[in-house]
Amino acid sequence: MVEQSLSDDSIVCQDFTAASVLEGADRLQQIQTALAELNEDKVSITKSELSSLLLESTPAEDALTVNEFNALMVSLSNTTAATESEITPEGYHTYTFEVKPDEAIQILDQQVIASVAVEQLHPQSRTSTQPEVELVATLPREIRQDISTEVGQLGLSLRKMLINASHTVRVANPYFDPDQWIIEDIAAVPRRGVDTRILTREATGVDVSDQTLDAITSIVESLDGDTVENISIRDFYETTDSGYQIGAVHAKIICVDEQKCYIGSANLTDLNLSANFEFGVIISGEIVSEVAAVFDAIFEEADSVPV
Repeated sequence: MVEQSLSDDSIVCQDFTAASVLEGADRLQQIQTALAELNEDKVSITKSELSSLLLESTPAEDALTVNEFNALMVSLSNTTAATESEITPEGYHTYTFEVKPDEAIQILDQQVIASVAVEQLHPQSRTSTQPEVELVATLPREIRQDISTEVGQLGLSLRKMLINASHTVRVANPYFDPDQWIIEDIAAVPRRGVDTRILTREATGVDVSDQTLDAITSIVESLDGDTVENISIRDFYETTDSGYQIGAVHAKIICVDEQKCYIGSANLTDLNLSANFEFGVIISGEIVSEVAAVFDAIFEEADSVPV
């Protein structure tokens, strides 16, 4: 698939996690100003170093939060503007990144435009007791360009939900890709002290799925003795003595803080989150607590997976 470029030949950004998570265009422009202080073609930088630069060179009063830094580096790393140079088990916010300041500023120009556009196209709606519903989908790029902006990008929406989680995350999903970006996003949740519950299938027993086991292992191995207590994993996959399947996880759900919930068709695999035709909804409101209650009922009956 041919990459699109702007009139100055810079690549069109395809990941707007930064614009989605950071609060407003002003914050993005402050980060641009900080990056402009780096008078080199490429620099190594950490969260603490970028935060110090932000506070020293701009009117910003607050250092970068973990969520802000994670979202920023996700967007930059999905272009050639940044690459991971030193990886730690604790997650993105402790990584060292090789950043190309000029390219990063160009990418952030597009994030600023996206942030302003969202504020104008989707102003805050009046408070309502009715559930809010957002349509989300994975679509081939050439098709996505012709679809209404009212249909959000599934991968971006899930990433934002996970980054913003503060209390509880529930994930029901049959199939994973161990190397898919969302595995790191899920792993980061318990590291922040958030209660994380994963309901999957074929993670134990005689019919183990290697992909699922590798993904679960990757998440658990990123946790230390304290944070591993924040995650619990269960397996719902039942067969007869002859091996005939009689029950299994098939739902695809991500429920965050009992306030927002994704329900849809997509497994957490690269194909499902990048190229397939997948469709779903993200629901906000009191009804999300009912989704959580159903999840918990199945979770309690499922087999525990040792962590």
